[in-house]
Amino acid sequence: MKKSLLLAAFAAAVLPMSAQNPLDEVNNLVANGNFEDTNYVQAVPGGYTWDPANTWYNLETLPGWNTNTGGEWNGTIWILSGDEYAGDGDLRPEEDMQYLHFHGYHENGWTTINASQIVKNLVPGRQYTLDFLIAQNQGEGKNWTPDPNYGFTLSEVDGDKAGKMITEASNMAEGQDMVYCAYTFTAPSDQVFLNFYLGNYYGDKNDKGVPNTKDLWMDLDNVRIYSAEGDEETPSAVNEVEIDENAPVEYYNLQGVRVNAASDMKGIYIRKQGNKSTKVVL
Repeated sequence: MKKSLLLAAFAAAVLPMSAQNPLDEVNNLVANGNFEDTNYVQAVPGGYTWDPANTWYNLETLPGWNTNTGGEWNGTIWILSGDEYAGDGDLRPEEDMQYLHFHGYHENGWTTINASQIVKNLVPGRQYTLDFLIAQNQGEGKNWTPDPNYGFTLSEVDGDKAGKMITEASNMAEGQDMVYCAYTFTAPSDQVFLNFYLGNYYGDKNDKGVPNTKDLWMDLDNVRIYSAEGDEETPSAVNEVEIDENAPVEYYNLQGVRVNAASDMKGIYIRKQGNKSTKVVL
């Protein structure tokens, strides 16, 4: 059963904790995908004057991303930061101090809360992996509870907007603990439009109460798009090909732990040589 879950990572998958592989961050084409850039600006919305709403924030600027909540009475989106939100060294690295939090306003709701960006410098025709960590809590409505509606869309770029759909997935994380998700796609051009969303459709007078486990929210971290075929063919990468070919080969398991290569090794590993990292089946 465990082997089947790991093999599913090559297509579309939701994997258990500690399944995120140790590919170098330099291979990631998503800007600020780990949300560790501290040059963001967020503030409590002007209408949130009571406790605990006066502890909720909304982003004004987030490096690398565009955010849209549909208005403060639909929801907000902000960075959770500090020791309380630091990684535990298992699913999230210990040095990971921040992640993105989507929050549906607890009474009104009519549209989605979004974080998106145009990811650039892909090689057309090359296969890529999109992976990320995600958690979601659906909250119970006082009068009714709509079906969960959250996930991501990956599209071609039409000007500065999303164009033709490439791939999408929804409702992949049932529970309040983050899970690792991975999806593969073939780049149609040198850029793609990536969007994450949380739908808030509880409606007027469907109060879900004060912030607790009944709240509607989604957490997102460590968003990456990287090539399954190695580093991008930038001039610097081309110049280093010969050096990389002479570099020692190292193997890591899917928990990021370096292992000694042996003839009896079976399963999926990360093969790293110089600046190149790829998944291999042994």
